[in-house]
Amino acid sequence: ERDFTSLMLQTADALMIVLDRDGRVVRFNHKCAVVSGYTAEEAHGRAFWEFLLPERFVSQAHELFLGIIGSESTSHSAVPIELPWRTRTGGERLIAWRQSLVRDEVGRVKYVIGVGLDVTEQRRLEVQLRRTQKLETLATLVGGIAHDFNNQLTVVIGNLNLALEDLRSAASGPALDDSKLVNLRSLTGDAEEAAQHCADITARLLTFSRGRIGSRQE
Repeated sequence: ERDFTSLMLQTADALMIVLDRDGRVVRFNHKCAVVSGYTAEEAHGRAFWEFLLPERFVSQAHELFLGIIGSESTSHSAVPIELPWRTRTGGERLIAWRQSLVRDEVGRVKYVIGVGLDVTEQRRLEVQLRRTQKLETLATLVGGIAHDFNNQLTVVIGNLNLALEDLRSAASGPALDDSKLVNLRSLTGDAEEAAQHCADITARLLTFSRGRIGSRQE
């Protein structure tokens, strides 16, 4: 039975680690060795936070482990605990863990069995997907702004061209009558309003841009 259990541990495609109640490694399967770069012999007897965790997570992991030791449950954790492993070469892999508790005859925790999955690539792809979605949203926003800008500039350019034609006619011919003056004021007024709309769009874009830069620097 022991050989069968050992075979299951070593051939499982998941990381499987067994810790005693002090957090020291009792079993360290082949997948753990592949991901971490440490052999089972090197890991055996060492507290997992001493060599498997980045320093910034040691305190958090230690508290989590103490909480698990103090738990009254023996079932698998409902929600995976994600912690990075520091590999032998200095890299990091993100592992999602579920754990079970093995108790002795008086009910004290004897072993913690952790079953983990390397979710490093999955999380990286999720981040890339979110970035892509943000870029797509931004592209849609920019497209809408460009379309609005183009419409307003068409009004500005068209009205100014018409106004210039009236002014050229007045320069080489009779003075503008009242109806043409009213039309000229209307053309220039519409052009001014459209230009102001473009200025408002630009101001909003600059405010948005400064906000984005500020959030990156914080």
